[in-house]
Amino acid sequence: MDNAANINTHAGEHGVTLDLLDFCKGLAILWVMLVHARHRWFGWQGVHIFVVLSGFTLTYACRIKNTTTWKAWYLRRAERILPTYWLVAIIGFLLVLILGMVAPQENYPLIFSQQVWRLFADLSFLRNFFYKTMLADPNSALWFIGLTVGFYLAFPFLYKTLSKSESARSILLFVCALSLIEFIYRAVAVYFLDGAPVGFGHGFMKSAGRPPSAMQEINQNFPFQLWAPFGIFISRIGEYAVGMAAAIWLTDDAGKFNRLLFNPWSFLAGLAVWLGGNALVYAGRWGWIIADWVIAVGLMVWVINLARAVRRFVPPLFRQMSKLGVWSYYLFLTHLLVGYTAARLYKLWSHSIATALLMVLIALASIVAACLLLRRFDGSKWPKIIVGRSVGAFLKS
Repeated sequence: MDNAANINTHAGEHGVTLDLLDFCKGLAILWVMLVHARHRWFGWQGVHIFVVLSGFTLTYACRIKNTTTWKAWYLRRAERILPTYWLVAIIGFLLVLILGMVAPQENYPLIFSQQVWRLFADLSFLRNFFYKTMLADPNSALWFIGLTVGFYLAFPFLYKTLSKSESARSILLFVCALSLIEFIYRAVAVYFLDGAPVGFGHGFMKSAGRPPSAMQEINQNFPFQLWAPFGIFISRIGEYAVGMAAAIWLTDDAGKFNRLLFNPWSFLAGLAVWLGGNALVYAGRWGWIIADWVIAVGLMVWVINLARAVRRFVPPLFRQMSKLGVWSYYLFLTHLLVGYTAARLYKLWSHSIATALLMVLIALASIVAACLLLRRFDGSKWPKIIVGRSVGAFLKS
């Protein structure tokens, strides 16, 4: 989740687009937090915004800066996300142990070896290869970090391939090729791995009904099935390519890019494509193959137009939502962990409205405090030390 604020924004027409990115991320993280609090609506699609914008911001940054070496690039990316992620994973492990003693659950006894395995799966990014751990408590949002790491690993190859494109046609072929790879992979996942895309259990809105269920023809002991195949970056590589191509287009011809993207007709077209993608969720399992890609493209077009309109007509709202976007990575890491803790302590505060309200306020304050502490940790010397020692140990092994 690369912040637009970290990009060296250029004056002029580039800034017209770049200034909107944090608003889009703020809206996305708000959606994600709301859907975790209240299931069965389209807020899960905030993840699509993060995927497209990740491809966009990384490509744009490489395009306008002189990247020294890819080794240095990898180190910067690792320092940006890994230490904070590892810290949150370890805190989650400790919270589960503490809550297991303070507020034990009769139907779900604490099994120490199981929690140790889950911690190892988190730290090693193996979480997404097992459907039983991918969305497991106490912090199911962590699956997205494994997806992001996959994109980071693939990015240098993708960027070098895209950089060789010297025409609009070759860029379009790049997007089409990666989108086709995504569709083929998703088809295999849906029909041979009993695939169920992560967000489709929520559908679009509760009143719209439920999407079809997964095939469930594979033995449940097989780990890589159901939602697990969709935690791998190939399942969204086409969406990522769209963001990368948009960055190339912006740097090559910002005027044309902005004219075509920002207008009422683009907003309506994006809205129509987005709604069509949501219809594919209900069309049948074949619709799952292309639905995420269609949703991502349409959603990104109308949301960035919305951002521009809000900036023009409601500047205070634009500023506040953009601030939320700057903090999106920390909010993503912490909000479910706080929610899990509050839920486990439910019996202690549910006996009156006053204590329930107090717990909600404490939970919100805890999220803010956790984000502030993570931000401070990120700005310290520790991320560089942790990554340096981890990479050194890896190279020596």
